[in-house]
Amino acid sequence: MTEARGAAERIVDRRVRAEDPDLELLPDEGDLFGLLPYLRTHARVSADVLRAEVPDALIIVRYLRAALDGEELAQIRRGRGAGMTWTALGESLGLRNRQGAEQRALSLEGGVRGREDGESLRHPAPVRGRRRAEDTMSDWLVRHERRVRAAASALVEMRAELCPDEETGEWLDDLGERLESPARSGGERRSLVSCLHVTVVQVREALVERGLSVSAEAEAALRSARDVLDEVEAAERAAERLRR
Repeated sequence: MTEARGAAERIVDRRVRAEDPDLELLPDEGDLFGLLPYLRTHARVSADVLRAEVPDALIIVRYLRAALDGEELAQIRRGRGAGMTWTALGESLGLRNRQGAEQRALSLEGGVRGREDGESLRHPAPVRGRRRAEDTMSDWLVRHERRVRAAASALVEMRAELCPDEETGEWLDDLGERLESPARSGGERRSLVSCLHVTVVQVREALVERGLSVSAEAEAALRSARDVLDEVEAAERAAERLRR
């Protein structure tokens, strides 16, 4: 943000010194979104000023693109945490299917992580803290992947008992599809855990709402999944302390 704000201040300063005749319409340097279209539509200054402000405008574009990518990823994660399926997210993103939405999230994660690598050269302490926390959690998921998948598989095997409505069935089916191939990245492991969490919550709520009971075997599968998720939450809390 500091680099983009500096670029905006230079643009405004040049326009003021050049006595831009449209200066009363010039947005404040804090309005990064408003500043860019102004530069395109108000060019009654010298060619030297126009050439000088293009590199600064591109700095602002790069910052805004990164900010929007980060916000898009945050909203995708928020949607998943709130129980949205990848299919529903894909529709909102203008993508055709669940796989497209998942690939978009992975691509955004890669971009955010790459920018953090560059940021760590300028502000090493906070970025390194975030990276330690993420790496610690990723390592935990790798070590416990077999248990997570076993708990998810046990739920899917009890689908007939644990599926009192269509929405719950969709979550169990989604969980089953994720088990068909091994996780290829930390993002896919985290996605499996998120899906397992939402599925357990959805099953529990659906059963309670309808006053239904299940067999001891199905109840054991639910309990096992909840135990694994409790361990995930404990690991996340421990990893979070590394950020400080």
